Amino acid sequence: MNLNLLLPEIIVFSFSLMVLFVSLFWNNRKPSLTLGLMSIAGLLLAIGAFVVIPRVGATAFGGMFVADGFSLFFRVLFLNLAAMIVLLAIDFMREFQRHLGEFYFLLLIVALGAMLMSSANDLIMIFLALELLSLPSYILVGFAKRDPRSNEAALKYFLLGVLASAMLLYGMSLIFGLTGSTGLVDIASKFEASGGSAGPALLVAIIMIIAGFGFKIAAVPFHFWSPDTYEGAPTSVTVLLATLSMIGGFVGLYRLFFIALPDYLDIWTKVIFILAFLSMTMGSLIAMSQDNLKRLLAYSGIAHGGYILIAFSVATFDSQWSVLVYFLAYIFMTVGAFAVAMVVERARGSSEISALGGLGYSNPFLGVTMTIFMMSLVGLPPFAGFIGKLYVFKSAVEGGALFLVLVAIVTSVISLYFYLKVVRQIYFVKGDGEAVPTPNLSFAVIALCAIYTILICLYPVFFTRIALAAIS
Repeated sequence: MNLNLLLPEIIVFSFSLMVLFVSLFWNNRKPSLTLGLMSIAGLLLAIGAFVVIPRVGATAFGGMFVADGFSLFFRVLFLNLAAMIVLLAIDFMREFQRHLGEFYFLLLIVALGAMLMSSANDLIMIFLALELLSLPSYILVGFAKRDPRSNEAALKYFLLGVLASAMLLYGMSLIFGLTGSTGLVDIASKFEASGGSAGPALLVAIIMIIAGFGFKIAAVPFHFWSPDTYEGAPTSVTVLLATLSMIGGFVGLYRLFFIALPDYLDIWTKVIFILAFLSMTMGSLIAMSQDNLKRLLAYSGIAHGGYILIAFSVATFDSQWSVLVYFLAYIFMTVGAFAVAMVVERARGSSEISALGGLGYSNPFLGVTMTIFMMSLVGLPPFAGFIGKLYVFKSAVEGGALFLVLVAIVTSVISLYFYLKVVRQIYFVKGDGEAVPTPNLSFAVIALCAIYTILICLYPVFFTRIALAAIS
């Protein structure tokens, strides 16, 4: 068994346990900083481990775990994303002094689940990775246990999540019953040998699997948990759900359909086509009426999930690498927007859009960077969102999905209204004049996100090459 392949995962798991035990047995005056820096050290060490392990073409656990360009891309991406979330949490989770060890432990386990998902080559591994993503998330959402909104959000997320997991497991069991195998490559070869005929059982399996992953990615009509959960959860957890957890779900969906079920592309792409249409339209239209910034970003995430699903519905080579560029853009502009929201929420005690009033004058850095993130989420140049949408839309037109692209353009225009509502509040509405100080670590994360949000658009070739290498 080639355990060297799992060295980054082993490091992350080891540090998660270390953080937990240190928090139990070592009294420290600054537990958030100490435990956070330990978590960062583990994540950076895991990134460094990729230098000494085989990068592509190797497997472990009898082929259940695979190292390829795709997994390398996402494993490194998830580690960097988790590091940014930890940096934000160090500043904003200090109020949970007694339970910070558990918080960082659970956060690292979520990152571990996302990493395993990107290398999953077996139905069992996909399900286990999804549960590693989900179970800690249920606890993290309810971490502010004295806040009724957090408790309500956790309960909704848990109940709907369990239902989604059951549907996914049922769909996987049907595929196992039809093929007698859980390996993705074996499943594909057996379906190919059968002539590619789709019976009722396979159709039910595809629908159940899409429903299960649809919950994780908050695609309409499986999105009902998202707005309440985003609003009720601690914002450090909300940014995890909006990025690490969501993208992990997309990765699992990609692994299962593109590797195990390519012969039934005509079937599952039609279902994803419908989800893409519903997510773009519903996400954008409902976001127009939101007054809470976290709820607005929740519906914004639903709409962006629809744009990502456009690439899945086309299922061409160009759509596959273009969606990786979109993921990069989405991560930086979303983490940045939530980071600004966290700073404002802590300073002014509210996550309402009205709390941003006068931010451009009380803290010009936050005002400018939030404007950058909002314009990038719209898809305007010279920001990352423009390049992400351009690549996905171009591949979709070439793949014959002109209708979805037209819908996406219309919903992008609609989104200009609610993103500009945020910018208007920052610059054209007088605030209460209360200062909004930016903690050092949050400043670093926001600045990094803003820089990359611009760089991805100015130097798209570099990021395109990375995406092409991952897919090739």
